[in-house]
Amino acid sequence: MFQEPNFLWVFAGSALLAISASRVGVFVFLQNKSLSGDVISHSLLPGMVIGYLLSGEKNFWLLFMGGFITGYFAQILTEKIIKISFLKADVAMAVVLTMFYGLGVVLLTVAEKLPYGNQAGLSAFLLGKAAALTNLDVGMYAVLTALILAFVKWSEKALITVSFDSTYAKAIGLPVGRINTLLTSLLTGAVVMGVQAVGVVLISALIILPALGSRLISASIRQMTSYAMAISLLMSAGGTVISYIYPKMPTGPIIVVVGGMLLIVLYLFRKKTNEKYE
Repeated sequence: MFQEPNFLWVFAGSALLAISASRVGVFVFLQNKSLSGDVISHSLLPGMVIGYLLSGEKNFWLLFMGGFITGYFAQILTEKIIKISFLKADVAMAVVLTMFYGLGVVLLTVAEKLPYGNQAGLSAFLLGKAAALTNLDVGMYAVLTALILAFVKWSEKALITVSFDSTYAKAIGLPVGRINTLLTSLLTGAVVMGVQAVGVVLISALIILPALGSRLISASIRQMTSYAMAISLLMSAGGTVISYIYPKMPTGPIIVVVGGMLLIVLYLFRKKTNEKYE
């Protein structure tokens, strides 16, 4: 298993995605912005298709930049709608999400009918195709993961303060707006990065499940961060190994299923522990 290059690329790529997603996901969860991952993931589809149309092939950086631009714009648009309209946050998110996703599907259909449209390559954006990861993809993932980890480390104290009490953060002079912009950028980058492996439909689960699971068993933000990373790595490793043993099983969805099972186990463990000390 570990001697096959294709398995190693998928394993390494999934692990890098898990690390970056869980690192950002903790702060997204603490700020009660869990649905933001869904908004961004569904909204990046039109940008990625446009990137594909510009190059005529699956150029990683064009796809990444296209998806990043539309995903980031969708999140900013959602926040503006919430501020200036009577719509509640969940309604505004649903409106933006469906609008961008619908546009993406339309563009996807158009692209597949063009002479250079590669249906197999484009359709992988929807549900992901981790088995198609190559050494070049893993190299790109490594660069993006390093950048995400570096930015989180650089701004970690500010992110923690804003996540727990934005009012206090403003009072002590922290640039809350800029910090939230940074978090949105990091989240968008992590989401776009994971689309090829997990797809636009399931990538938000990789952002939230590790954070939620770690919250059940942690007593501090440091523990939560460490546990979230461990859970996400278990998810990626479990999903990759299972899909290798059963080749017809898609890697991305299996990773999410493993994450759901881990969440149930952690919930039962916490419940049992609480009953023991009551």
